[in-house]
Amino acid sequence: MLSVGVNLVPRTGLSALHAEVTALSLAQQRMGGWDLGAGGASRQLVVNARPCVQCFGAVLWSGVRSLVIGADGPEVEEATGFDEGPMVADWMEQLSARGIDVTAGVRHAQALQVLRDFGASDSLVYYPRGGSSSGWLSSARRAARDERERCPSAGCTSPPAHRGPAPRP
Repeated sequence: MLSVGVNLVPRTGLSALHAEVTALSLAQQRMGGWDLGAGGASRQLVVNARPCVQCFGAVLWSGVRSLVIGADGPEVEEATGFDEGPMVADWMEQLSARGIDVTAGVRHAQALQVLRDFGASDSLVYYPRGGSSSGWLSSARRAARDERERCPSAGCTSPPAHRGPAPRP
């Protein structure tokens, strides 16, 4: 393993610092060059979900020879509320045509659960056209947050309509 990346956008305010970009950049820094495939090296990027449009480009130009993903498809956006951008439908084939093998569905259920947990949290989903400068909540995430506020205990079984309004601080 050369590096590990996490999403640093909320912490740094830099929109390009998605987890994939962070991992690739740290690996490139460690290897001393932009081409992670230099000298015939067969390096791999492993991620929990398909890349967004930005990370697709980063993978394409990084020099890695393999991309392994857990979750894929519309379920990624549904789980997180993050707009992945206008990805081309044949993105896997496009990477493959450029010498990057793609393996999808690895630990799919676990990867999707991580995304769902994030989506159900109050974590910031940043999106510049989503409303406020502090981020936005998709309608599904807002509904889940509101439901948690109405019924904070895990054992709450009364129908939502009978719980009354959520208390406000």
